[in-house]
Amino acid sequence: MNAVETLSAAREARAAGSLNLCLLLCAACLQRVRDEGDPEAEFWTFTCMGNAFVARGEPESGLAYLRLARDVALEGGLTPRLCVAYHNLFIGERDAHRGKAAKRHAGVALTLYRDTGRNHAGIAALTADMAEADLTESPSLENAAHALQCWRGASTLADSTRERMVVACNWMTAASLLRLDERYVSAADLLDRALLEHGASEYAAVCMTTGARAALRMRDFERASALAQGAVSVAGIRGETVWLAQAEEVRSAALAGRQAPAYT
Repeated sequence: MNAVETLSAAREARAAGSLNLCLLLCAACLQRVRDEGDPEAEFWTFTCMGNAFVARGEPESGLAYLRLARDVALEGGLTPRLCVAYHNLFIGERDAHRGKAAKRHAGVALTLYRDTGRNHAGIAALTADMAEADLTESPSLENAAHALQCWRGASTLADSTRERMVVACNWMTAASLLRLDERYVSAADLLDRALLEHGASEYAAVCMTTGARAALRMRDFERASALAQGAVSVAGIRGETVWLAQAEEVRSAALAGRQAPAYT
C-alpha cells in the first residue's frame, strides 16, 4: 500500500475501535510519507493519531501527536491546515483541563479560520467548542444560553452523523441547565436519530455519557439510564476505559434516581 492507502486503512481501524492497529498503520504511513516527501499526508497521519487518543479520553497522549501535526504544517508550508491544527490543539488542551493554553490555541485557530475566509463550518464548530469550554469551566445560566445558541448555529452546518451526535449531546447539556423542556426533548431526539446511524463508533460513548448527564439534570431517569447503559456497552467494546468509568458512574446515578420515591 502507498501512503494514502495506508492512512485510509488507519482511519478505518480507528473508526472500528482498533487503536493499536491504527497506530501501527500510522507508523508505517509515516515511514512512507517521509520517503515520498509528502508533508500533507504526514500532517493527516499525526492528526489521526492525536485525535484517536483525544476521542478515547486520553488527551495528554493525543496532544503529543497533535503538536507534531502542527509542526509539520508550519514547516511544510501547509497554511490552510494550520486552522485545523490549532483547533485540534484547543480541544486537546480543553479536555486536559488546561484552560489558558486552550484559549490561546482557540484564539489562533479563530484568526486563521477568518483569514482563510472560506471555512464557515470550521468557525461555527470552533465557536461552539469554545462556548462548551466556558460552560464546563463555569456552568452559569449565561454561559448555558450562549452555548445553546452556538450549538444551534453549528447544527445547521453539521453534515456528518458524528457531527450531529456531538451537536445534540451538547445542546442537551445547555438546554438542561436552562430547564428548557422543549429544547431538551428536541436535542434528545436528534441524539437518538444520530446514534441509530452512528452505532458503536468513535465518539458514541462520550456523546451518550454527556447526554445521560443532561438527562439526569432533567430528572429524566429512564433516558439517562438507557444512554448510560449504551455508553457502557460501546466503551467496553471499544476499550475506552475513561468513558467506561464515567458511563458506569452516570448509570448508577440514573438507577438511584429511578428507585428513589417520588414526592408530590
